Amino acid sequence: MRKTILLFLFSTFLSFYLSTRIYADNFTKIPLYGGQVVTASVSPSNPLVLYAGTTYGGSFVSKDGAVTWTALGTIGYNNQNGMSSIAINPTQPNVIVAVMFNTNYAVSRSDDYGATLSGIDTFSGSEDGSQSLYMTKVVASTKNPGKFFVLGTDRSALTGVLYKSIDSGLTWEKTAFSASNQTIQDMAIDKDDNLYVAVADVWKSENSEPIGQSASNVISGYLTKSSDDGSTWTQLKTFNGYPMYIQASSGTIALVNNMYGNDSGTYISRDGINFSSSTSLLHNSCFVTPDGDKIYAIGNDKIQTSSFTSSAWNSAVTISSETFLVLNDVYYRQIVFDSSNANICYMTDFEVGMMKSIDGGYTWSIVNNGMGGMVIVSGAKDPAGNMYVCSGTRIYKGINNGQSWNMVYYPDDGPYNPGNPTKSHKFDWGSSVVIAPAANNVFVGCAGDLWRTTDGGTTWTTVFSSGSNFTSEAAGTIRFSGIVWNNLNPTIGYFAIKEYLGSSLPNPAGKNYIFKSTDSGATWNALNLTSSDYSITSLAIDPVDSTILYVGMGDYATYVDASNNRYGGLWKIIDDGVNAPTWSQIAHTDKIPLNICVSSYALLLSGVEQNDNSLYKYYQPTYYSKDGGVTWAEITIGDGLTTESMNSTVAIKYSNSIYYITDGQSIFAAMDPQANFNKIVEAGELGTIKCLIIGSMYSGANKGLYKLTYAPKLLTEVIEKSKLYGYPNPFNAESETITLKYFVPQGKTVTSLKVSIYNIAGELVNEAPEEKYIVPGYAYYYSWDGKNSSGEKCAEGVYIVMFDSNNDTVKTKVVLTR
Repeated sequence: MRKTILLFLFSTFLSFYLSTRIYADNFTKIPLYGGQVVTASVSPSNPLVLYAGTTYGGSFVSKDGAVTWTALGTIGYNNQNGMSSIAINPTQPNVIVAVMFNTNYAVSRSDDYGATLSGIDTFSGSEDGSQSLYMTKVVASTKNPGKFFVLGTDRSALTGVLYKSIDSGLTWEKTAFSASNQTIQDMAIDKDDNLYVAVADVWKSENSEPIGQSASNVISGYLTKSSDDGSTWTQLKTFNGYPMYIQASSGTIALVNNMYGNDSGTYISRDGINFSSSTSLLHNSCFVTPDGDKIYAIGNDKIQTSSFTSSAWNSAVTISSETFLVLNDVYYRQIVFDSSNANICYMTDFEVGMMKSIDGGYTWSIVNNGMGGMVIVSGAKDPAGNMYVCSGTRIYKGINNGQSWNMVYYPDDGPYNPGNPTKSHKFDWGSSVVIAPAANNVFVGCAGDLWRTTDGGTTWTTVFSSGSNFTSEAAGTIRFSGIVWNNLNPTIGYFAIKEYLGSSLPNPAGKNYIFKSTDSGATWNALNLTSSDYSITSLAIDPVDSTILYVGMGDYATYVDASNNRYGGLWKIIDDGVNAPTWSQIAHTDKIPLNICVSSYALLLSGVEQNDNSLYKYYQPTYYSKDGGVTWAEITIGDGLTTESMNSTVAIKYSNSIYYITDGQSIFAAMDPQANFNKIVEAGELGTIKCLIIGSMYSGANKGLYKLTYAPKLLTEVIEKSKLYGYPNPFNAESETITLKYFVPQGKTVTSLKVSIYNIAGELVNEAPEEKYIVPGYAYYYSWDGKNSSGEKCAEGVYIVMFDSNNDTVKTKVVLTR
């Protein structure tokens, strides 16, 4: 049978039909506002109207000057609305054309403020999101409302392309622009409809890396101009480098050339022909005010401006230097301006989404209400129900079941001093941990520092800092491998740290990587377990016998040959608080365990495999043991597929009797690791999944924070035999599916289940793959859409559904109508 994707409600699903139906009943979104906004646009005719786009986290519109935001409609086979470039009709703020991300339409348009999006067939691709036309930038003419241009690459022909529309994106024609085997960087249009395109003399490979790029193989580039809607082109300037960004406003053109080469800098023109270089202005980005008389540039730690007076540009002046700039990727930031008042400007942010300034960029405030896409990378829920989560650089606290949030800690807040920089605490670098063993005892760790709050997040105290005992921070990163707490004695906790150098392996000899607290986390001391061979990559504690800890051991780095990796396997620590702690290797000597999950019933782990020679170590199956780590088996997914078909196991968690596993795209769940793990969140629905958070269970992803509402149905009455019934019955297969509810008696484990559907003549119509392990004492829900095993519609009539297991056989009649 063909593998199905269907609405999965509880603990298992039946492969009856191929569908793109989503799993929306299994998760709800938590209103933690923000998102990785990469583009924004302000309406020229109504500056209260703004649009903002993210890649995976959705796109939004505001009609009140960024006071509130509303999500745009969705489009394509996967119902996405991520945007990487947005242009607005200059006289109609309700009309937009946008370059899309992660869907089968490269370009879309809307004439109702984005409430509904229409994909443009000229730029359509296949249903896996792949396209021969890869578009990067859209601009709108202010001289001729309704005229739009969209720039991109034709991958099939390996050339740059430019398309033009004169009816607000309804129809398009290809212009004469061409750039064979070159990378299209950016485009701008000035007040007179002159088009400017920045091009690099290099072709980017599939992973977006320029072919042949190196400091010794300098990339050249050029700026070209068209004054006749792209019919003819004139090369204005060449560069010994990599022209990246270009902006045009009024009569000013600004271009940033900032990669390699000896002519890096910001180039400015007042006539669209002659360019001069600004050596004082930062050359990471450039943004021109509507009147063309001021240019803004964003650096790693500051915002600068340069103003035009009389006949020259003044030297750059720093107007804002705040730590909110330091730790966010400068290359994703944009500044856009109110067309009627340039002192009102907006800055995109890769974490909080959007900021606003009303004094020309000297001070900024966060304006993201309704922008529901804050990316969470780690978190915990305390016993009182409060949530603590980490975004890229900040810690947030949620109350009222996550319905109300406040930022409670920003570790790197304070004046930025380039001469004496502090640690860079980027929680999204895979280095953060959060745990809340008590309502007033919460810990967050990052970059070798561990903070504690005992007053609900009002004040935070550093209770541990890695200091100089490890590789210098300039050469590597100190990451937390895990933090755990003794369930029986909440004064005892443990954490482990590791060194990650990227291009080399650390030297673990003589270094303490595990620390213990016996005073509720106020102080921490080394456990004095050292290894000359391995670092610690993961940590877990036995929930029943808290004297037992499990650690993953080993070392690997992305840019180190796999043959040099150190595979330490799984180790067991005994620490009874009386005798000196001991540890020993117990399993998986050919692995570097990165995830360990322990319940009272089983032990699960995943990690880097010794036989995986790929650069990014994607092959990371999950294994389970039910006998304390003596014997192991690989888990199975759905209808028998193993985790080898997943990119990697990103996280494993156990909560409320359910095991959860994610590969970063989908989420799978099972009540028993020996049973099939069934998909409860389809790939792409939450974006890229960053973490799983216990309590009940939450998922942080680049579409936002979600609560997983999946739960098995425990039988409340004792039954002796299996039961089966379907509803609604009859069911109309044109508009609905039938749900089949299957009851498994207590104490009668199902080790073989075959589900089949027959017509009234006894002919087999459809069947599902055999299931080999189902936990007893629960009700399970299946679905059928009224199609046969070939995906064809079945005729109206009566059908027999049969569930045949090792325990017994049950049947029910269902009536199909159309």
